[in-house]
Amino acid sequence: MSIIVLRPFFILIGTTIFFFANIFAQETPPETYFYHGKNYGSEAVFNPLTTIVNGGFGILQISNRSNDLSTVDFGHGLKNVTYNLSHPLAVINQYGWSNFLKREVIPTSFQLKNAQYFPNYYNHLIGGGFTYREFVDWYKFHNFPHAKMWAVTSWFGYHLLNEVVENNQYSGPNIDPIADIYIFNTAGLLLFSFDGVARFFANTLSMRDWSFMPAYDFQLNTLENNGQNYMVRYRLPFLKRWSLMYHWGVHGMYGLTYHRENGQNFSVAGGLVVKDLVDTNSETGVRELTATLV
Repeated sequence: MSIIVLRPFFILIGTTIFFFANIFAQETPPETYFYHGKNYGSEAVFNPLTTIVNGGFGILQISNRSNDLSTVDFGHGLKNVTYNLSHPLAVINQYGWSNFLKREVIPTSFQLKNAQYFPNYYNHLIGGGFTYREFVDWYKFHNFPHAKMWAVTSWFGYHLLNEVVENNQYSGPNIDPIADIYIFNTAGLLLFSFDGVARFFANTLSMRDWSFMPAYDFQLNTLENNGQNYMVRYRLPFLKRWSLMYHWGVHGMYGLTYHRENGQNFSVAGGLVVKDLVDTNSETGVRELTATLV
């Protein structure tokens, strides 16, 4: 794959970053909603580096993906992702616009093989937009100049790494990064750029990053205990000490949270987790993954 083939992608990405960075850098940093520099709870361990590790390598949590970093072909993954991102219309045409819209964009089915849209909305639109806004808060709190520019750069690096690791050694047309980056990640960034949206998720839904604490095993060259997770809680108006809660990442758990007077919270939840990602062997020749749940 030549540099000439990849050139349109890099021009597009460079232009996009420059566009967002200049618009956001010229604005006064917005009100802080998700990060306040607390030394306890999830904020105590939140920073761009751990978020990029948790989210970028999130797929390594799944049982049929090895967490041995030597099995991740970063170079090949980057080439294949950039090729697909620089030829989005050709890939969608091969996959079929109807398949693309029904499976990746518009919720039309609850069958797992046709519900690739589900993680797109929860993890890329809501989760990705939230993460961008918390990046802004973090850089603003730590007195970085042009907090939004730093946030956009971190946000893009996080999502690109995620797509590269997911692609790994696969060669060929791949619809997933096209929907993720061009539609849902970008829409999430724009959505959470509005204070009203950020305020709703911060105050009404109490959305928080509740990710794991990643660790690297030098002896085995493995990444352990990583995972990007989110949680929302909605206070029940008729039971003031109780909230409905939802915790998700590569899993989804619904439950209840009890709030004590001293500020402690106790939650009970249950749900499903992704066990494997399986190639559906699509007749179109375009890579299409579906999940098995336990």
